[in-house]
Amino acid sequence: MDNRIVQYKMILQTRKPQCKIHLSNE
Repeated sequence: MDNRIVQYKMILQTRKPQCKIHLSNE
């Protein structure tokens, strides 16, 4: 269970910067 939370957090952190870049690009 803990491993899943860590993976989810990692995905969220990786998606956060991507979303910011996408907004900046737009």
